[in-house]
Amino acid sequence: MRAGAADGRAAISAREVGERAGARSRSPEPSKAVERRNPVDKAFRILAWAVDQEKATWGVREVAREFGMAPSTAHRALSALAAADVLFFEQETAQFRLSLEFFRLASRVAAEVPIRRAAMPRLVELVEVTGETAYLGVYDQTRRKLMYIDVVESPHPVQYTMTRYEWLDLYAGAGGLGILPFLPQREIDQVLGSTELKQLTPGTITEPNKLRGELEKIRQDGYVVSVGQRIVGAVGIAAPIFRLSGGVIGDVVLALPASRFSGRDVATLGRHVARSAAAVSSDLGGKAP
Repeated sequence: MRAGAADGRAAISAREVGERAGARSRSPEPSKAVERRNPVDKAFRILAWAVDQEKATWGVREVAREFGMAPSTAHRALSALAAADVLFFEQETAQFRLSLEFFRLASRVAAEVPIRRAAMPRLVELVEVTGETAYLGVYDQTRRKLMYIDVVESPHPVQYTMTRYEWLDLYAGAGGLGILPFLPQREIDQVLGSTELKQLTPGTITEPNKLRGELEKIRQDGYVVSVGQRIVGAVGIAAPIFRLSGGVIGDVVLALPASRFSGRDVATLGRHVARSAAAVSSDLGGKAP
């Protein structure tokens, strides 16, 4: 019995030494060993990667290179996703792509997001009142980024179209600046401390102190007016949506070309957007702190 215990202690000690030695060279990304042991995690990582790809199809070796796995392992994971009917295998090209069943499931889930159900009638009203395109943005506290998930388009033939389902930084443009100033100060500091303030356009504010001053003004006004900060020639007006706990969950964004913004009553447009966002907050049981 003592010999067995001693052997166990020796094995644990050796393993600990190996782990400590390996810790010096490990990256902060999830352990590849964990991924190998968890086929569900592996499958979801591949699926998430596939959704973000610009091209429609990809092969086994491409996935293997991306995830640092053997082609046989990649093939098993892709085949499992195809068997679950979320991927489709094209025999002619030996390539995989997202299946129609995946898009059906994604659409059903997206349609049932509570903020989406609450916001759509308000976006429709906002477009009717202003004649401009309205977007719904949502905020991810983990990523500290914004994503547009819905839109009601303007009846005008000329309008600015913003990409949906793409994560965006908060420091530039109405969508991000409709959220950032209304976060807790500690979270604002974390966002600004971890985000590279790139000069996206001549109007982008990249000087930290100047940006903090702008955030304070937006907080006082209750909405933001952004002229060409993310896209040259585009104007955005946004106001935050609050959840039940008082935290920011997203925002309502009005987007229009600068050519139609000139001469408009900015304060009136801002109030329309702020009222729309406040109504969504109220429908969700939330309100501004």
